[in-house]
Amino acid sequence: MVIDELRPLYTHTHRGDAHVDVQTRQEEFYFGPEELALYGVLHLPVDDRVRGAVLICGSIAKEQTDACRGLRMLGDALARRRIAVMRFDYAGTGDSADCQVRHDTVARWCASIGLAVDHLAGLGIESITGIGLRVGSLLLDAVLPDQPRIDRVVHWDPVGRGRSFVREQQALHRLSVAAEDGYTGENVPLIGATLSSTAAKELSEIEFVGSGDHVRARLMATRPEVTDKRVRAVCARPEVDVVTVEGMPEFIAPDSFLVALPVAAIDEIVEWVDTRTTTVVDSIDTTDLRHDARMSVPNPLGGSSTEVVEHIEHIGAHGLFAVRTSPADARTTVDNPKTVVFFATANDLHVGPNREWVDLARQVAAAGGQALRFDRTGAGETGPVVAGPTSIYSTEAIGEALAAVRHASSDPSRVLVTGVCSGSWYSAYVARELHTGAAVLINSIAWSWRRKRSAEGNVRPEDLGVPRSDPEWQKTPRARIKSGLRRRLPYPLWRELGRRGITQIPEILVRPLVKAGVDTTLVLSPHDYGWYVDQRGPEGLARIDPTMRRPRLISVGSGDHSAFHESVRTAVRAPILDWITSP
Repeated sequence: MVIDELRPLYTHTHRGDAHVDVQTRQEEFYFGPEELALYGVLHLPVDDRVRGAVLICGSIAKEQTDACRGLRMLGDALARRRIAVMRFDYAGTGDSADCQVRHDTVARWCASIGLAVDHLAGLGIESITGIGLRVGSLLLDAVLPDQPRIDRVVHWDPVGRGRSFVREQQALHRLSVAAEDGYTGENVPLIGATLSSTAAKELSEIEFVGSGDHVRARLMATRPEVTDKRVRAVCARPEVDVVTVEGMPEFIAPDSFLVALPVAAIDEIVEWVDTRTTTVVDSIDTTDLRHDARMSVPNPLGGSSTEVVEHIEHIGAHGLFAVRTSPADARTTVDNPKTVVFFATANDLHVGPNREWVDLARQVAAAGGQALRFDRTGAGETGPVVAGPTSIYSTEAIGEALAAVRHASSDPSRVLVTGVCSGSWYSAYVARELHTGAAVLINSIAWSWRRKRSAEGNVRPEDLGVPRSDPEWQKTPRARIKSGLRRRLPYPLWRELGRRGITQIPEILVRPLVKAGVDTTLVLSPHDYGWYVDQRGPEGLARIDPTMRRPRLISVGSGDHSAFHESVRTAVRAPILDWITSP
C-alpha cells in the first residue's frame, strides 16, 4: 500500500474580514463504536485553538451529495473564526458503515447525531451550535430534547414535514430517473438513496416543531417563499431570529450537475454563529482521530457477512481525498490484488450514483479484491472550495486520474477502471495510457479523445447546451446536419470526422483500448444506447479485428443516464465482480 502523503494547508480569504490570516485544515476520520463506524470531517484552525464548536447535520439522498461543497465552504468560513466545525455522514449514507435499506434507518440517523455530539464532547467541547440543512434540520429538531449540549441552533431551509419531502423526492425520481420498475414494494427509491418502506413511513411522520426548551438562540434561515405552516409558526416566535436566504433550489435541487453554492446564505449563517459564540480560546486535541474503519458487509459470493477495512488516504501533490477498501482478513490478502478504481461524474462525489461506489467497493473487498474511490481537485472533499463549478476535462484532472490509478496499484494490469459519463471518459483515457487490465465504461457520451474548450475550463450552464443523449438534441440544426452526414457518408469518412473530434464515434474511443489488451465492457441505458447506435457504434465495433477481444456491450432495458436507477447499477456490478473473482 502506498504511504499517505502530507496534505497541503489551505489559506482562505473571506470578504476582507479580520480572520483572513487564520489558516485552516480539514481532517477526515471515523468515529462512533467499532460496530458502526461513521465518517466525519473536522474543520479547524491549523493550531487547533478554538472558541466554540458547530455540528452540521446535512440532508439525505441527492441533497446530501449536492450540498457537500457548500457545507465545506461553511465549515472553512467558521474555522477561520476559530470555531471548530464537524460534518458527518449518517449511518448507511455517504462513507459511513451500514447498508442503506433498513427498517430502523431513521432511528440510526438520529443516533448518528448523538454519536457526533459525543465525539465533540470528547474533544472537550460542551457547548455546541447545531446547524441542520433541509432533512438534517428535521432530524436535528427531533433529537434536540435529548441533546442539552446543543444550545444554539440554525435551521437552514428546514423541511417542515417528512411526508412532503418523501413524496417530492419520489416524484422527482419518477420524472428524472424512470418509473419504479425493478423495485419491490418493500423499497422506496429516491434520487441518490433507497429507503425501506418502513423507514420512509417513519421519516414521513416527523414534523418540524422547533423543539428544545434549553436552546438559548435560534436562527431560521428560510427561502423567501415559506409555504409550510410548521416552518412559518417557528419563524413567528418572538425569540427566534429569521433571515431570508436565496439560491436554495440551485444548491440542493439543481437542474444539471452544476451546483451553485449559496455564498450569501453561508455568509449570513457564519455571521450569526460568530456573534453568538464565546470568545474564550482553548486548544483541542485531535491526535487520536481514527483513519481506519472495520465494517461487516454482505459477501457477494454468498455465505455469511464478511469484514472489510476502509482507510482514508491522500494522493499526490494536491492531496486528493481517497478511500481504499480492502479485505479485513490478512489471510485473504495477496500481493498486487485486483483493484477497482472508481471515477466520479463531473462535479459529483466519490460515493457514486445512489452511493453505488461505496457499496460496490465493499463488495469488491468482500470478494477478495481492493477498491479506491477519490475526489479530484475542486470536487467533493479535495482542495479549497470555489463558488463556481470546476472544469470537467482539464489537463490537471487527467493528471490526477493517472495519479489515482498509479496510487491504487503498482501493477496497472491488475486494475479495473470504471465511471459514468465523464467518469467513463477518464476511465478510458487511463486504460489507454496505462494499459489497465479492464475498463467498464458506463453511459458514455463523449467518444472522442479531443476535448472541447467549453469543457476544459470552468463550465457554465450556458456552455452545456442540450445533452447529446437527450432526444431534444435531435431537433437542433446541428443535430440535423450531423444526422444527414451520418446517413450518407461512407463509414471511413464518418470515422475520420470522429478522429478529428467533429462528431462522437464509439470506435475512436474503444479501438485503442482493444489494441492495448484492455478487457472492455460498455454499459448503456436506453437513451445512451440510442446515442451509441446513432453514432454507428455497432458498425464501427464490428470492424475491429475479430482475433482481438472485442468489447462486451450490456444494453440495459430501463434506467437513466446518471445511473441512479437500480437496473443500471445492477448491470454494472456483474462485470466488475466477475473480473474480481476470475482467475
